[in-house]
Amino acid sequence: MTFAPFAPSSTQVGDNLTGLLHPARRAAASGRRDGREGMDVTTQQCPICHAELPASERYPDHLCAECAARAVDTAGRPLTFSNVGFSGGFRAVFTDDGTDADRVSRDHIVIVDGIRCWADEHRFGGIVVRPAPES
Repeated sequence: MTFAPFAPSSTQVGDNLTGLLHPARRAAASGRRDGREGMDVTTQQCPICHAELPASERYPDHLCAECAARAVDTAGRPLTFSNVGFSGGFRAVFTDDGTDADRVSRDHIVIVDGIRCWADEHRFGGIVVRPAPES
């Protein structure tokens, strides 16, 4: 599968870089909490399965890799996603036969566990899947 996680883990950030973090993240690294029901500000929950994930300021509602891997189109066909090339772009492919999922590549709408979601390229490469905005 070409779905790539995008948020660095706390071990990748490293203790020596704590001073470079956003003030809220620095507070979390020092052991303080932000009041989100006791959750550390360095984590967030997958909106589908509620698994704990590394926090992302840009994508605070992104799905975990396991939930994103269950994405299907509106007809129920399983999907995989990738970037078009090194410079980005978004491409969806049907997992069952490897053909392009042109409609999904165009409108980005996928379904995960019955929830309408939006799949797109991540700002710095990879793919991000989030609940779709209500229309």
